[in-house]
Amino acid sequence: MTLATEVKKLRDTKAFYAAAGVSDLAVATLRTVPERINRLQQKTDLNDLQTRAKEYAATVSGKATELYDGLAERGRDAVGRTADATQAPVAEVEAGAKTAKRQAKAASTSAKKSTKAAGQAAAETADKAGR
Repeated sequence: MTLATEVKKLRDTKAFYAAAGVSDLAVATLRTVPERINRLQQKTDLNDLQTRAKEYAATVSGKATELYDGLAERGRDAVGRTADATQAPVAEVEAGAKTAKRQAKAASTSAKKSTKAAGQAAAETADKAGR
């Protein structure tokens, strides 16, 4: 199997897209960290933070499947954007490889014909010289 086939099989799995979605979400979240740190530093009420943390923990278990599906969809979109950007160069490389293969085959055929013709000419010359 070719590498392209193996990559296509991998790309067809929901787990692959979920992993890509996690990566994309992580990048987006990390971009907001400085702003979040500033907001948290301005808050001095620890009870409010504790209450919010408990509420968040209570809702996370119910949203796990929803989050997983969302990440898979987000990953599918992210991979699609990347695949669309790389598909054209891959097609160009494949076309170039096919052209190179045809040219190599033509050169090989030409070399065989030239070798055969040279052998025949040498045989004819040897026959003439032997007379």
